[in-house]
Amino acid sequence: PLLYYLCDRAAMHINHRYRTKAAEATVVTSSKGTGMVIIKLHRPFLFTFEPGQYALLKIPKIDQTWHPFSIASGPESVFLEFYIEVHGAESWTDQLRAMIGTSKFLEGSLLDEHREIHVEVKGPYGTPFGDTREFSHSIAIGSGTGIVPITSLLKKHIHSLVRLDPKTFFKEQNLRNKRIQRVYSTHEKKNDSLLSYFFLSLSTFRNPMGHLRKNFTSSLSGSYTNKGHMRKSLSESIQKFTRLPIFGRILLLILPILGIIMLGLTFSVNTLSDPNFNGIEIKVFAWQITTLKVGTLTFQILFLLVATTVHNRAHFFTYIDVVISFIGLFVDWYWFERDLWGKFSASELVYYSLIAFYMTLRSWSTAVGASEKSWQRYVSRDGIFTMNKLSFVWVTRSADLVAEIVPDIVGVWDSLCGQWGEEHARKVCDVSIYITDTDREACAALTMKIENTSLYQVGAIKFERPDFTQIIEDHTMERVDNLNKSPQSNTLLVYCGSPRLSSVISEAKIINDMSTFLTGNRMHQIQYVSETYGAFKKSKKTQYCDGSVCKSDKVGDTDSDDSSSLHSLHSI
Repeated sequence: PLLYYLCDRAAMHINHRYRTKAAEATVVTSSKGTGMVIIKLHRPFLFTFEPGQYALLKIPKIDQTWHPFSIASGPESVFLEFYIEVHGAESWTDQLRAMIGTSKFLEGSLLDEHREIHVEVKGPYGTPFGDTREFSHSIAIGSGTGIVPITSLLKKHIHSLVRLDPKTFFKEQNLRNKRIQRVYSTHEKKNDSLLSYFFLSLSTFRNPMGHLRKNFTSSLSGSYTNKGHMRKSLSESIQKFTRLPIFGRILLLILPILGIIMLGLTFSVNTLSDPNFNGIEIKVFAWQITTLKVGTLTFQILFLLVATTVHNRAHFFTYIDVVISFIGLFVDWYWFERDLWGKFSASELVYYSLIAFYMTLRSWSTAVGASEKSWQRYVSRDGIFTMNKLSFVWVTRSADLVAEIVPDIVGVWDSLCGQWGEEHARKVCDVSIYITDTDREACAALTMKIENTSLYQVGAIKFERPDFTQIIEDHTMERVDNLNKSPQSNTLLVYCGSPRLSSVISEAKIINDMSTFLTGNRMHQIQYVSETYGAFKKSKKTQYCDGSVCKSDKVGDTDSDDSSSLHSLHSI
């Protein structure tokens, strides 16, 4: 492992180390005296990255130390952009601010050659948020300075949109949804359960010509006479076959619990029945043996039922499930014939444990099964891999931080509105900024600075706390209500910021998953990716400003990372 690590570090140092220089740099000072450096570097030609990754920077004129910073620019940009918060006198960030000066620095605008900023870059490091080609929607949340990599995702999404004509995009979106519907329907028919496949094969065997005539007639009538009815029936069929009723969901949750109970009861009964158990003779009652017999048979029969009616017949493990089920039933019969229940030897306990453990594990994997396969990328024959919509959410308790970063966000949003128009832009992108600052003067100064911006005028900038549970729930309801237009949706839920808020969003996501699970809405899936840094802090009661009014609430953990360095160590 040590040799592997050394070789990996050496390869990264040699092959992913670049020299460049600053194209633009700005020092911004807030009303509280805190500073931030916004620096743009010429992007090396071989430097490629995705949103969520970071780079190591070194400025030889300051020192020979590498410093990690999240990348704020989009992957398509010719620049590498970083937001660097200044911390402490004589620190590395303070020396960078002194090097740039108090005014805006533009490459070539200063005559002194020593004012050029040469930078060494290594990277990219860290894990990207995810392959956006696999997702139809995204909810991107950042708290405090964790908004930096989220901004990179926003820029990537908007850049991919401004290259397209809105009418063409929505037309292709409808065609893509129809292709997803057809592909998903074909996939479900091919990958149904063993029992349904058996009955279908049996009916085909009994009347093969009638089956062919029926399919041929249905195809003709569906293609030429009643396409609308066919599409409606197809949509209803997809939802019917991919949604189990609530009692079926509950059964899947109960099955692994029953398996664990049977395992524990088996070991208890057979161990206590041993006359040499710690030298104490313990009596095992007949009802315990009966419970063990009935519970085991019930568990194994239910598992066989699930294997033949729920599990995908195209999966290899489905056939193993059926074989294990019959082996278990055969072993049960053998123990009945030999009257061995409650008197298992060590080898028989091993046999029982292996069978029950396998069934329990498989039942659990079925109950909490992974997300449905996303067909988003496979049907994009036009080569456009743009998500249908990105919801950008930023919560921070620093109005000064918003004043420093929001112009960049406004510029990106205005570029989309200028190309698409506000009505179409809001269909593919949604921006929400929540400010919970307790400083009335800072909030008032921010309001004066941004009141003429497009985002403020449409109500995207709010002086209140967000309800993340409601945000995720509203998104899910919107997706479920649009199942007829978009039969399948796969949402990427991304968060970057403090650990405590990550747990809050995770709980909201779990509650949402339980709701969709119990109601059978498996056509909509959410995958959560969290990148956190900083540490937990105790909650404290404080106030936040809503315009000119301050309200009491508990904060302190929601975005406590505002006081931390802007470079995020979430993937280190």
